[in-house]
Amino acid sequence: MDINVILSEYCVPIIVAVCYCIGYAIKKASFINDKYIPLIMIFLGGISGILLKGFSYQACALGIVSGAASTGINQIYKQLFKDKDVTNDSK
Repeated sequence: MDINVILSEYCVPIIVAVCYCIGYAIKKASFINDKYIPLIMIFLGGISGILLKGFSYQACALGIVSGAASTGINQIYKQLFKDKDVTNDSK
C-alpha cells in the first residue's frame, strides 16, 4: 500500500497540525510531564475528530490516529535533525 493512500484515508492533516502545535507548546512550557504528552494528543485528536467530522466511531478513530501521528512526526523530526556533534564527542 502506498503511504499517500494510507495518509489520505486514515489521517486528517489539520488535526495532525493542531495536535503537533499544542504538543510542542506543552513541551516548551514544561508544566506537564513529557510522558503524558502522547496521551494528551491522542485524547485531543479524538475530540477534534468528533468536532470536525461529527459524532461517530470512525470520526473518533480518525482523530485518535491523527493525534498519535503528530507525536510520531515529532519523534521523526527529533531523530533526523538531532545534533550530530554530540554523538561524535563521545568517542
